[in-house]
Amino acid sequence: MYQLVKALAEKQNGLLERALSSLETSLQLVSSKRPGNTLLPPLSPSETVTVYLELVQVHTRLGHTHEAAKVMQDAMYAFSGSPEEVR
Repeated sequence: MYQLVKALAEKQNGLLERALSSLETSLQLVSSKRPGNTLLPPLSPSETVTVYLELVQVHTRLGHTHEAAKVMQDAMYAFSGSPEEVR
């Protein structure tokens, strides 16, 4: 959650490259799902979708359209059939 909040602040302040790095770190932490890790509380599905969508926005604002499309595809695959799919 910290990385997501940090990325949102960086994006708001125009620090898009830093926001991109923070969002990628957040996504890696979500994807790593280490069993027994009590130090990092898991993100909710809604928060995870927010990470994906913010990552798409930052990639788009940086002109990385191919990367933005790939992240969107990954999100669509990850949340297919879930309540979060419509976001």
